[in-house]
Amino acid sequence: MEGIEFDAEFTMVGKLIDSSVGGYVQISTHTPVGISDYQACPNEGRIRVSSDGSSEVRYGSSATGTADALAVWIDGQIVEVYADCSTVGFAPIY
Repeated sequence: MEGIEFDAEFTMVGKLIDSSVGGYVQISTHTPVGISDYQACPNEGRIRVSSDGSSEVRYGSSATGTADALAVWIDGQIVEVYADCSTVGFAPIY
């Protein structure tokens, strides 16, 4: 996680291996997730979870015009859009 005065940005990449999921799950940020201080939702970023298929949560400008706050994509198809992050339980740290 990196921060500059009033903004923060984070990236992640990893692989979870577990017999209960029958293999592995990869987690990554294709675009760093960025949030401005005192904002209720990130203004950009993409979090991707993949294995046999993939799902993504795209925030702000990374939702490429499909949603105001965030969009959920599964296997390359948009499945849900949200106008704000409060309905999905995103809670920024102030």
